[in-house]
Amino acid sequence: MKKNVSLILIAMLFSYLSTESSYAQKWLNKALNTVEKVASALDPESPQSKEQPTANSSPQNGIQINVPVPNLIIKYVSFTVSGTDAILEFTLTSARKDANINLAVSSNRSIAYDNLGNKLERFSVSQGGDSYANYPKTLLLPADIPVNCKLRISRFDTSASVLKRLDLSAKSAELGLEYTNVITFQNIQITKSENYEAFSDKFIKDAQFQLSRIAFPIKGGNSEGENWTKGNWSVMQTPLSDFKNNKQYKYDIQKGTNSVVEKLWIPDSDMFLECHYELIDGKWYLTAYYDNF
Repeated sequence: MKKNVSLILIAMLFSYLSTESSYAQKWLNKALNTVEKVASALDPESPQSKEQPTANSSPQNGIQINVPVPNLIIKYVSFTVSGTDAILEFTLTSARKDANINLAVSSNRSIAYDNLGNKLERFSVSQGGDSYANYPKTLLLPADIPVNCKLRISRFDTSASVLKRLDLSAKSAELGLEYTNVITFQNIQITKSENYEAFSDKFIKDAQFQLSRIAFPIKGGNSEGENWTKGNWSVMQTPLSDFKNNKQYKYDIQKGTNSVVEKLWIPDSDMFLECHYELIDGKWYLTAYYDNF
């Protein structure tokens, strides 16, 4: 409609200026060209009217996440502190197409600050259950499938209560990202993780607490080959570590930032007990228990 009105006005002007046809023709050609450009911009199907890629910004749980391109979607999952390590968990989704993305965790590209003013530069990244890498790591993002990622910040000040800002440098040819494009997380409230030793002591002493910290259904089973349920669970009353000085048994414990594995066995036999604990949203849970005694 706007285009038609413009053309009518031009026709009227052309009629008025018809006595000077040469001048009018030049003016009309220029005016028509301008009208066509304006009409194209107003037409939603016109290539000229389509928006160019821009950044997207979204508040999530009070956290501001700024992404420099529109086809990369980031969802916040959790942020916990265990010892001097802080773990930021989030998902990355590439909209509509497969993409590779390189998260630059080296100190000269990514940086963070807590509410105490501490500058944080020691990062490592993990995809899914992979081990952490403190060098730029390339992740595959299948189209429209959220991929779980964890960013570990080392030497974190345990007295800090807020991660004020994290600038995460990233590069992706498919997504149009360069290292100069920075993904930012702002104002992340810190959840202090439960101390494993305190949890383990209460887990054995308090049967009700023990049941509340078993992530049923869990992996493993009892000596009869039955899977563990709340109905057949046998309350653990003695920590496996009590047997570490008993020459009849062998005891081992492996502690990670977010997981602990305890194992007790009798050498030269098939008899063993194995417990797996995982840190979930800042709390410890038993996630697997293998009883072959």
